[in-house]
Amino acid sequence: KGNAPFALSFHADWCPTCRKLEDNIQKNISSLPKGATFLKVDYDTAQELKKTYGITVQTTVVFFDANGNQTETIYNPSLEEITNLLSS
Repeated sequence: KGNAPFALSFHADWCPTCRKLEDNIQKNISSLPKGATFLKVDYDTAQELKKTYGITVQTTVVFFDANGNQTETIYNPSLEEITNLLSS
């Protein structure tokens, strides 16, 4: 919980789709909403978080509002989707 929306990105270092998403975010980090948080979660070791949020595949991103309420879960979201969901 915080003062802004946040996201958990379930990432695996061996996953080419995950690496592509991370590269896109790093290259465009200034376009993300100010104050929003985008957290990378290790897909291979975060078993409890995967169970809690029903994650079955890497490159899945779970979005939350500033109050910590889950708002959306998207597989391999575009930068536009990430920006829009972190803005709300």
